[in-house]
Amino acid sequence: MCPDCQESLAQGEGEPFIVRTEKHRCLICQQQGTVRYLTYPLHSPHPVEMDLCSRHFQSLLARRLDRHAYHQMSRQLLTLGFSTRQVFLLHEAFYDEQGHSLQPVPEL
Repeated sequence: MCPDCQESLAQGEGEPFIVRTEKHRCLICQQQGTVRYLTYPLHSPHPVEMDLCSRHFQSLLARRLDRHAYHQMSRQLLTLGFSTRQVFLLHEAFYDEQGHSLQPVPEL
């Protein structure tokens, strides 16, 4: 899903996104039943794959992750050698260094 498609989905303008959940645990809350989110960090030829529960997947797309979730994702990315600045939906245009959301998608 390209950034434009992600944006239209988050704003409620895109086609509904229906995907079967997998029996993995969420990267953030450890809840079982996740959607696989795959992204290519800036300057990386290899993707990063994250398993997210529906709540955290929606929060990521809407740029509404809470501070705990943002920091959890940040720590996980650092263990892989990436910063949040390299991931489109986590970079500094959307979140400050403390994990506060700067530009959430408006509620519909």
